[in-house]
Amino acid sequence: MKSKITHSLIISAFIILLFAFKNGNDPLLSLLSKLETFTSAYAQEKIYIQSDKPYYTAGDNIWLKAYVLNTKTLAPTKISKILYVELIDENDVIKNQIKLSMNDGVSWGDFKLPDTLVEGNYRLRAYTRYMRNFSPDFFFDKTIKIGNSWSNKVFINTAFKFIGGNNIDATIHFKDKNDLPYRNKNISYDVFVDHKSILKTRTKTDSDGNATLNFSSPTGTDKTGKIVTTINLNGQEKINKTIPIVSFSNNSDVQFFPEGGTLVQGQPQRLAIKVCGSNGRGIDITGKILDEKGLTISDFKTDILGMGSFNTDLKAGTRYTAKIKFADGSEKDVALPVVATSGLTLTVNNADESKVAVRLTASSDLINGDEVRIVGQQAGNLRFAFNAKLNSQTIIKSIPKEKFTTGIAQITVFSADNEPLAERLIFVNNESSLLKLKVNKEKLSKTISGKSEISLVADKTNSNLTGSFSVSVTNLNIVKPDLDNESNILTSLLFTGDLSGYIENPNHYFLNNDEQTKRALDNLMMTQGWRRFNWKNILKDEKLPLTFQAETSSSVSGTVVRGKKPVQGAAVILMSKNGGDIVRDTITGEDGKFRFDNLTFVDSTQFLVQASPLKKGSFLELKIDTSDNQMVTKNKNTADIDINVNSSLMKYIKASDNYFNEMNRLGLLEKSIKLKDVNISAERIRKAVQFSSNYNGPGNADQVLTADDLPPYYSTLSQSLGNMLRGVRIIRGRAYRNPGMPNLGKDDGTGSLGIYYNGTRLADGNLDVINPMDVQSIEVLLSISKLVIYGSLRDPGIIIITAKRGLGYSAKKVKDLSFDHFTIKPKGLYHSRVFYSPKYQVQTNEIASDSRSTIYWNPNIQPDDEGVARIKFDNAAFKGDYRVVIEGFNNTGQLARESFTYHIENNR
Repeated sequence: MKSKITHSLIISAFIILLFAFKNGNDPLLSLLSKLETFTSAYAQEKIYIQSDKPYYTAGDNIWLKAYVLNTKTLAPTKISKILYVELIDENDVIKNQIKLSMNDGVSWGDFKLPDTLVEGNYRLRAYTRYMRNFSPDFFFDKTIKIGNSWSNKVFINTAFKFIGGNNIDATIHFKDKNDLPYRNKNISYDVFVDHKSILKTRTKTDSDGNATLNFSSPTGTDKTGKIVTTINLNGQEKINKTIPIVSFSNNSDVQFFPEGGTLVQGQPQRLAIKVCGSNGRGIDITGKILDEKGLTISDFKTDILGMGSFNTDLKAGTRYTAKIKFADGSEKDVALPVVATSGLTLTVNNADESKVAVRLTASSDLINGDEVRIVGQQAGNLRFAFNAKLNSQTIIKSIPKEKFTTGIAQITVFSADNEPLAERLIFVNNESSLLKLKVNKEKLSKTISGKSEISLVADKTNSNLTGSFSVSVTNLNIVKPDLDNESNILTSLLFTGDLSGYIENPNHYFLNNDEQTKRALDNLMMTQGWRRFNWKNILKDEKLPLTFQAETSSSVSGTVVRGKKPVQGAAVILMSKNGGDIVRDTITGEDGKFRFDNLTFVDSTQFLVQASPLKKGSFLELKIDTSDNQMVTKNKNTADIDINVNSSLMKYIKASDNYFNEMNRLGLLEKSIKLKDVNISAERIRKAVQFSSNYNGPGNADQVLTADDLPPYYSTLSQSLGNMLRGVRIIRGRAYRNPGMPNLGKDDGTGSLGIYYNGTRLADGNLDVINPMDVQSIEVLLSISKLVIYGSLRDPGIIIITAKRGLGYSAKKVKDLSFDHFTIKPKGLYHSRVFYSPKYQVQTNEIASDSRSTIYWNPNIQPDDEGVARIKFDNAAFKGDYRVVIEGFNNTGQLARESFTYHIENNR
């Protein structure tokens, strides 16, 4: 049985052979060969995380299933076998990370949310180690809401108002769980912009429980901020609340995008527009195009989400202006892109159900010139390619849609010298490439606590259910999904996984297949940036450095040295101290390195690693390789941030309260006891960095090392540091950001980090001019929030070194140190818990209290020998509507998704 993907590869191969037969050494063949080689070697992985519901409350569990596919084939082959999933809070702090073992691109796990977790906008981020070679834009990154009522006494609701200039009023309403306002309470505020405090003040709530704060917005539109408030309830009890600031102005951004890339004189072509507010969401507008004399050339308007397109025919040498009118009556003038006198325009008509029409139009001076080459590729697979001779001004080609699978395709026009001239993205909807499920709902129970059954089969003879599928059943009376903004397996793997930046309401484009939706989707393709690889890298045969290899198993590695020299032939033993019976030994190579591969162990497992000397009395040092954590980059989905999470989720929170109260009554609830914060190392670190010149404040850095952390026997600082600096590599005494990390400011990836020693910037940035024995503390600044205070980001990062004063401070006793053995606790695999679903045999009093929001969750649906998958679960004890979502893919890479609702209307 062959998949649609296989057919597409055969078609591509046939095209290449055909051109080889007709044209011999056609330059097009070289181009296609380079594309095939490049995308095969550097095909990236796509990730989708399916969760049981779109929002949660403290005390909940996030049940999730992970899918990892290769962009080259969209099939679960030749991919990483380890996946990292993280829960990140609003302060860009990783609250929890789990490491999942993937089997054929599939795994599942869960996050247990403690009842002490504060409400807010959290992120689910997922990536493989191999993906770290490329841009974090293509990681799975989703913003979710987490509320808190169980351990929460103060609920707030905030409204922002922009008052001319750069003044902002924030009105905050304070109330308790029963909607009673906190009157005449002392409030303190701290306003932060990019993690730097700009205002501290105090006030009181009025008789309605409101407090108003005024502050000035910073310059720049890409700033992030928050308000940290503290309310004094009774003189002793103080409650902190954090309010995100999603925007510092009501300014808008207007951009125009000529179809194909360039406006060319005398050629009718489409011009797309995208208008976004300062919060990142689309704004619908009307407008008109004016020439230099103020004459109206054309009128236009956006369709939905601030995007639209219209036809133009403009002249070179004339400056055009778009006059934009907003819904509130305000106006804004925006200059149009410059019109070129010569060039090519690429127009694509994707409206036909059976074919894609490609039209190439040339200016008169390019007619009868060199051939051009038009190439279409999708997920690294060639879909079509042909040479075109511009004997006339216009060339039109039709490509059957059966050559494509569902997803984004890229059409590019190349010159005879293989230089890209024009480009266009399209989204092809080829339903035959997807797996359609036939769902039998006849055995769904209509009674509360009744036993329900669903059966699944593939509805086409050339498809099958052999693969991996999951199902979730949720109570729609409690959990109401935002269907337009819902992420699912189709939107993630076929759509947003190939687009960088924020995509507003991604599922809107999949809900209907009408003309309006098709037009909106095409407007998105014309305006949204897309880059998984650079054509210049392909054409120049440049090999991208793959710093991070695909991770197929857990491992422990390191180096054995004597002094500065690696030791060959040293025996190294690895023994697990808990969590399994693992004993391994090996011998170091010429470079002194050793490695233990193919290890399987759960998280929290401890190991003893020991190097044995070659002869008695020989001093050996054992260095264990550490894996740098991926930096937490700025949230690209800030437009999804809700400033009033608890208020938005109040209905769900109250239902969760009922559930938690009942679980507590039955003795089934695990509660956290929140203790006063105790930081054992805080005093030592504070003392170590007390003389630091860090502009952010001593110790306020992305990483802090003290004299305790530096080995005492190296003569140079770069040797002492080794690989201890996270996200930093040291080459010949100078520090550089690791490959794959986001560039900042003017950083082109080649500049070294700035070095400050006792407040003075070292001109040459060489660490080795500093004696390691003189060092008291080292602070590393890599994030924008820490670097911005240093000015215009002249350095890609900064290392601040403070020297000892007198004898310095160190808690370490050198005579007690041993370097030939270590106890380590590497990150292990997460052991997923099983979702509990009660089985009702007889009617009891507990049934009436069953107020679960997720009724059933099963990440591993398997068909029987007849190819039928049967799903059995018990309804909850409430009447109402319930939603079933089924997702997955089969063993040929065909994606499937079905969702439906059913109603429970009868008592037991």
